[in-house]
Amino acid sequence: RIDLEDECFSFLQGAINMENHELDSINRSMDNILNDMGDYFHLPEFQADISRALMLYLGSDELINRPEQDKVFSFWDYFFFDYRLIVHNMTPVNYYYQHQRQNKTAFERYAIRDLTKAEFSVFSVKLLMGDVALCTDLFTGKEFDIPVASLPGNDIMKNIYIGHIYGNGISMLNFIDFVPAGKRLRSRIKSEVMFQLERFKCQNTSATYETFAKIHNATIRHVIRILAGRKRIVAISERRLPELG
Repeated sequence: RIDLEDECFSFLQGAINMENHELDSINRSMDNILNDMGDYFHLPEFQADISRALMLYLGSDELINRPEQDKVFSFWDYFFFDYRLIVHNMTPVNYYYQHQRQNKTAFERYAIRDLTKAEFSVFSVKLLMGDVALCTDLFTGKEFDIPVASLPGNDIMKNIYIGHIYGNGISMLNFIDFVPAGKRLRSRIKSEVMFQLERFKCQNTSATYETFAKIHNATIRHVIRILAGRKRIVAISERRLPELG
């Protein structure tokens, strides 16, 4: 008997070659999974984590004054993939996979397992090649391909995108958001984040950007939000919001 879950292949790895309707189908399925995750982390045992994550993500001022709807939507991207649970010291998506996979179908197990491998990225489109966009990470310079259909916004060459990427440029379609940003704003964002990285190196002299992004992901998001001002646009599907007290 072959245990497919132990096979060395990825459910999402082939998405770069899929048709638009296939990508839409995957997006709907992933949205259902993420909504289930949202319901799971609304359980009472995670309320302290929700409150702490909201404080880290929004800051005390915006938490007191109910934040704009778009900021709470993108909170889930931070919470699921970057926040670390108080007791378990792991991301919610990893915790969910470890404790709920036995209750899922094979399709759902593969999908959630792949979500645990997603990496945070702030990127822009460098070149359009038909149905595929060649993208570049703003901070690392890493290049990867993403289907054009998965990128929201009209003028995608003039945006920076914030979200999670799996493997060879497969974006988490449910959460990806974007900010209109020309070269000057991109340069300002990169400069400020690199400055924060240098400050972080006072604590950890061997720290890399990847280390910084995992530990202080909320800082990067704050920098983008502050410098982009109110131009920020969110293109994600609506889901139930956490209670803010």
